[in-house]
Amino acid sequence: SRGLGDVYKRQLLAVSVVCCTPLIEKLWKLLSRNAITKALTILVLLTVSMAYVVGSTNSPFLYFNF
Repeated sequence: SRGLGDVYKRQLLAVSVVCCTPLIEKLWKLLSRNAITKALTILVLLTVSMAYVVGSTNSPFLYFNF
C-alpha cells in the first residue's frame, strides 16, 4: 500500500511542472488587469493554502500545535 506522502509528492510534481511553463505568467497578466480580480485571485490562493495547512495537521485549529 502507498503512503499518504506519495500523494503529496505527486501533487508537488504536478504543480512544479505547471509552474515551469509560461502558463502561470500569462494567467497572472490576464487576471491582474483588473484590481478586483487580482485581489480575488490572491484571496483564493491564500484560502487554498490555508486549507492545505489545516488539512495536513489533523487539528481543527491552525495554531494548535504552537
